[in-house]
Amino acid sequence: MVTITRVMVSPDLGFAKVYLSILITDPKSTYELINEHKKEIRHTLAKRIGKSVRIIPEVAFFLDDSASYAQHMDKVLSDLNIPPAPEEEEEEKD
Repeated sequence: MVTITRVMVSPDLGFAKVYLSILITDPKSTYELINEHKKEIRHTLAKRIGKSVRIIPEVAFFLDDSASYAQHMDKVLSDLNIPPAPEEEEEEKD
């Protein structure tokens, strides 16, 4: 499963950075396959938005590993052995 997590476009709309989250067993080969077909993807984009914009942006793909990093941090935090805080005694009023 491939998800586009973020797209950052330059102010002149000539360049787009596309961040992908790939949730399968071998994300590197999927990323390489997407990168190999970058021209076809840009051509398809041109067909869809060509009448709306003057420039079809060059596209660069980047892996977004924030989902896997968040999953890793959840595991680290759940594996921590944190003792409960001691109960505070109520202060006596004079």
